[in-house]
Amino acid sequence: MRKSIVFGCFLVTLAGCAATGTRSSTAALPVKLINAEIAKKCTFVGVTSGHVYNAFHYASTNISDARMKAAVEAESSGANSAILTATNVQSPGHDVTVNMDAYQCPE
Repeated sequence: MRKSIVFGCFLVTLAGCAATGTRSSTAALPVKLINAEIAKKCTFVGVTSGHVYNAFHYASTNISDARMKAAVEAESSGANSAILTATNVQSPGHDVTVNMDAYQCPE
């Protein structure tokens, strides 16, 4: 019985470690975050979003991962800049959605 409990704890720990398959929260975003004033000089590309659900991470990591997903989507749509419009975090921080307005700005 004791071996089963130890083995079960090992599996739960291993699953938690395996759940870290997203980019590092310290990685730079592939688009530049801008404000509304700068966006006036740019062409609107569209709205992007990134969603993460991961019960094994802290809320801050999930927010960073969702922000990265939204930025990658913006870059894929041809944008080089974005305005962060919303961050929705469901308690206790496992379920996060980030929305961005994507823009193509002159270099």
